[in-house]
Amino acid sequence: MKKFILGFISALVLVGLIYFAYPFIRSFFSGASPVSPESLNPSVKDYGSLRVEIFGKGNPLADVEVDLGKIGSSGPTGPMSFLITDSSGLVVFKNVPVGSYNIFFNDYHFPNGYVMPRYFLVNITKDQNTQERIDLAPKQ
Repeated sequence: MKKFILGFISALVLVGLIYFAYPFIRSFFSGASPVSPESLNPSVKDYGSLRVEIFGKGNPLADVEVDLGKIGSSGPTGPMSFLITDSSGLVVFKNVPVGSYNIFFNDYHFPNGYVMPRYFLVNITKDQNTQERIDLAPKQ
C-alpha cells in the first residue's frame, strides 16, 4: 500500500511539473513569443498605428493571422505581435512603436488555397496610421 501511495504522489508531482513547466520550456525553444504591439520595442516612446487589409481573389479574408515583428535570416527575431482579421479582412495594430517592422504569416490561421507570402516591410511613423493592403495570390 505504501508503494502505491508513493507511486501515486510521484506521478502527481511529475504531471504537475510538466503542466507548469510546459509554457516556460515551449517559449525557451520556440524563439519569439507574442506581445502587445507597444512592447515590440520598449525603448521607443513614440507610437503610430498600422491598419492591414487582407484580400484574396478580390474578397476580404476573415480569420487570417497577421503577425507583426522583425524577420531575420532564420525567421522571426525578438518579440512579435499578432491579430486575427475580422469579417472585413481587417486588423488594426494600435500603439506600435515608431520604426520598421515586418508583416508576416504562419500556418496556424492561414487560408487554404493561397500562397503564403514571405513578408512585407512597413515603416511606422509617429502619430500616423500606416495602411497596408495585401492581396494573397491563389495557388495554381
